[in-house]
Amino acid sequence: MVLSNIREQTNMRKLLLAGVLLISLPFVTAANADAILDPLHGTVCSGTNGTGCNATEVGGVVPGNFGTGSFGFNSSPAGATGDLTVAVLIPDNVSFTLPTISGTGLANNTALSPAGGGADWLNTSMLDLAQFIFGVSANSSPANPQSAFSGPSSTVDPGLTGFFVFTADAGLFGPPPAPFPALNGQNATTTPDHFTLSSLLPTGSTIVGFMTQTNGSIISTAPSGQIQAVPSPILGAGLPGLVMACGGLLALARRRRQRIV
Repeated sequence: MVLSNIREQTNMRKLLLAGVLLISLPFVTAANADAILDPLHGTVCSGTNGTGCNATEVGGVVPGNFGTGSFGFNSSPAGATGDLTVAVLIPDNVSFTLPTISGTGLANNTALSPAGGGADWLNTSMLDLAQFIFGVSANSSPANPQSAFSGPSSTVDPGLTGFFVFTADAGLFGPPPAPFPALNGQNATTTPDHFTLSSLLPTGSTIVGFMTQTNGSIISTAPSGQIQAVPSPILGAGLPGLVMACGGLLALARRRRQRIV
């Protein structure tokens, strides 16, 4: 009798465990289906073909000029695959001439398309950047709220209240039959995706990338990996160049004071 009760209890536990597994299975499957790789990182390159690249962050962004060389995106870890979209954000308080973009997967002087129907992506918007570009149902990671861009950009353009966003689709990256290879690692000195702009961007503009995967999930650029437009004389000079530039300004101011005296 005791043995029979033990067996019944054991069978009941097995049934309960099986029920728990069956109930939890859809959630586990959904979680796996929505798994997203770690983010993209902007990289600026001295060569126009994606060579001599670095993803050094300065002040929470990757500074770039876009007047020379090229730019692109790598991933952490290496190997991100999918359809790559390049997004250009321009502050809404400046006048500008929209450049064209050329590079991997793009014809020369490809026109950038306005996102969000050409609306201003204001700093009051509750939409993530991926949702603003791809639609409110876009599932992206990491999150790219408006503050991730207006915060760093307002340090060089304190009057901005939002951005006009423009995009270009560079095509598929990954193993064959994709025409372009998967992305390199974040700190790689080369990148398989490299782009140039036909003219400079206003200071405070920023560029990011999105990689849409086959399951519809989107790998975003880490906010600290956004490429932000900076004035040309400072770009590539590094800290020594910045010190020299500041020294030159101080010397000029000293000479002006001497002339006044």
